[in-house]
Amino acid sequence: MRATKRGPPPGRAAEATKTAKTVTKMAAARKARGGGKKNDDDGDGAFDVWASKAPKARGINKAAKKLTAPTTNARAVTHEHSGCSFNPPKDAREDVVAVALAKEFKAKQAKYLDPVTVPVSNAVAARNMVNELYFESGFGDDESDEEGDGGGRLSVNPAVKNDKLSKSKRNKLKRRQEAEAEAEANRKAKQLRHELSNLKALKKEIETEEAERQAKLARRNAVRAERRASQPARLGKHRHTELDADVRFADELDGGSLRTLKGNASLLHDRLKSYERRELIEPRRKVERKKASAVIKYEPGARGERELELNEETTKTRERIVELKREIAAREDADA
Repeated sequence: MRATKRGPPPGRAAEATKTAKTVTKMAAARKARGGGKKNDDDGDGAFDVWASKAPKARGINKAAKKLTAPTTNARAVTHEHSGCSFNPPKDAREDVVAVALAKEFKAKQAKYLDPVTVPVSNAVAARNMVNELYFESGFGDDESDEEGDGGGRLSVNPAVKNDKLSKSKRNKLKRRQEAEAEAEANRKAKQLRHELSNLKALKKEIETEEAERQAKLARRNAVRAERRASQPARLGKHRHTELDADVRFADELDGGSLRTLKGNASLLHDRLKSYERRELIEPRRKVERKKASAVIKYEPGARGERELELNEETTKTRERIVELKREIAAREDADA
């Protein structure tokens, strides 16, 4: 069968067969109807904004589909514990306080159990790397060996060792290697026969290992699911941290009076945490402005003048000490 060229699509083929007169008539008819299905322009590239129907966007102008499916099952508004009420029951308030104390104790324990390694300076790191490379290369050992062999040697090439084996020794070494390989093969075959004879024990061992692997996988999945339920995915540099429990202190419990209740909640902060919990925005932290360091002004000659003043004070002090020693010596001579 002879290969032929593929023709254009049916729509393009129909357009290709149209004559210029037919195209002009169709454009005039659409203009007279006040726009049509395709709403083509007048030929100059202008778009009719008053047309009854806009043309459908195609290609790069096509609107992208929005991701509407939620990535987590977290609620937009969380209900506080009954112990966080303005007049909470005693046992409910104690439960909330216990959870907060456990959270704080866990953070302190993590700080002590997972210490951060103290970073070293660039100079120390470079020196350590040079020492490691020096000892790994064995450059110092080679130099010490060469110095011990003799310093008057002119050639730097290694000495030629005359330890070539004879034919009988080579054959003996070859037979030994073959015997060792045969013994290793026999050992593996014996082990395989032993395992095949104990298929029940082997099957039981495999089932035990598979059960342990499945249990380990189940524990890992449970931990991941628990972490996923309690904390959203990490979307940025920082991790999501929940707000502290809004529980009242013991001295703030006044019998449930709304008149003395202090308002300390922020709706904006609460909504921001809600967006972070639902993985709509990445966790953020307040950027604090660092205090600028003190500007050191240079005064020409100030350092030299200060050194001269200190030198003069030191000289006067020494002269005073010498005078005091002379006075003490004179008094001792007078007493004697």
